[in-house]
Amino acid sequence: GLTYATYARRGFFALLAVVALVHLILMIGAWLVQHAHSGTQTLFRWLSLGLILLTSLVFASAIFRLSIYIKTYGLTQLRFYAVAILVWLGLVLLLSLTKCLLPGWSFFSGAYLYSLLGILLLINLLNPDACIARINLDRFLAQDKLDRSYMEGLSTDAIPVIMRYQGQLGQEDLNSLITQIMTNRSTHKADWRCWNYSRAKARETCKH
Repeated sequence: GLTYATYARRGFFALLAVVALVHLILMIGAWLVQHAHSGTQTLFRWLSLGLILLTSLVFASAIFRLSIYIKTYGLTQLRFYAVAILVWLGLVLLLSLTKCLLPGWSFFSGAYLYSLLGILLLINLLNPDACIARINLDRFLAQDKLDRSYMEGLSTDAIPVIMRYQGQLGQEDLNSLITQIMTNRSTHKADWRCWNYSRAKARETCKH
């Protein structure tokens, strides 16, 4: 009775809980041994290293579960951002590992913040809806499975990607999909403040 969704969510939220607990333990432990003798600090670093490596197994399990979920049902915005969070948690584990190996590393807090800003920048550069459309259409061509109702709810960022599959999708299905997206995202106001780059690019792409 275990569904793919439940299987993936358990792995994802288990990883979030484990990473939170690991950080709490490491911070409290580091505070407790900061004035201890060198042997105690060395022991703490080795134990911390083992804890981080064990956490990486939970991380690998969460990635595996989510990849199965996406392969079976396709990509959605929620799954896209779940992957982004997993990537950031992977960076956090690497930073924690570096701090464990180099206790005197003073840029840990800054690297933590910059890793988060870097992930947010990467998300914007990837263009989530365009990425979702590409992965789902590739899945459709490989498995003949497409969640049309979800695709129709994407933003106009997906239209330039959809147009690239013009020779591989049926023309009727292609036109229906694009028309529905444009209808859902269109505005009846002619005010210049309603102008949107994504919609303008989509209209220009459809003309060609």
